[in-house]
Amino acid sequence: MSIERICIVLLLRDEILLWQREEVRLFSARFRQEDRKLILWNMEKLEMALSLTFPFSTGVFIGVDEDKSGILAAIEEKIAKATRIPISHYESFNILRYQLGQKYDSHYDAFNPAEYGPQKSQRLVSFLLYLSSVEEGGETMFPFEVQNGKDMNGSYGYQKCIGLKVKPRQGDAIFFYNLFPNGTIDQASVSDNKKQFRTYCRPLHGSCPVMKGEKWVATKWIRDQPYEDYAD
Repeated sequence: MSIERICIVLLLRDEILLWQREEVRLFSARFRQEDRKLILWNMEKLEMALSLTFPFSTGVFIGVDEDKSGILAAIEEKIAKATRIPISHYESFNILRYQLGQKYDSHYDAFNPAEYGPQKSQRLVSFLLYLSSVEEGGETMFPFEVQNGKDMNGSYGYQKCIGLKVKPRQGDAIFFYNLFPNGTIDQASVSDNKKQFRTYCRPLHGSCPVMKGEKWVATKWIRDQPYEDYAD
C-alpha cells in the first residue's frame, strides 16, 4: 500500500481574497513609527542580553487587546474567514523583523511530545502575514518541496535555502497545516516492507537570509483547541 500526501501551502493575495492593502499598510506603518520604537527597544534589549551578533530574526508577541486601533482585531477576523477556525484558538501575533543577513533555519511549529512532553493543544495552522516587501532574499522556504517529493530521506541541509520559496510581498499571506486530520504531527516519513507513507513538502519551513532591504512579518499560530496561556 502506498499513501501519498501533498503538502498544501496556500498563498492569499490581498487584492483577490483577504484584506484591503490599505489596512495592512496602516498596520505595517505603525511598526515603523511609534509602536516600532517599543518593539525595536525590546529586540535590541534581547540582542544585548545575548551579547552576540544575532543571526536570526528578532521579535515580540502582541495581543489584540494591546492594539487600541482595532487593526489587529480586524485582521484576526479575516484570518478566521480564511482558515474557518474560530479566534478562540489563536495565539497572540508574533511580530518578527529580519535585518540584512538574518534568517530562520528550517523548523517545525508543532511541538513533538517525544521532545517537549505531553501537550494540552497543538499548533494546527501557521499563518504568516507579510508586513513588508523585501528587495532581495527573505523568502519563506519549504525544503521538502523538491524533486516532486523524491528527496524525503532527511538528508537535507536545514540551514540551506532550498525547496519551495515564497517571496514576501506586503499584504500577501500564506498558511499551512502542521498536523494530519487525526491530530498527529506531520513531520515523519515511514517506510517498511509492507507499506510506504510519504508526505510531500511537510510543514518544515524557514526563512532565507535577507540580502537587501528588511523583512517584517506577523505570524499567527492557530491551535487545534481553544487556546489560553499555559505558562503558569
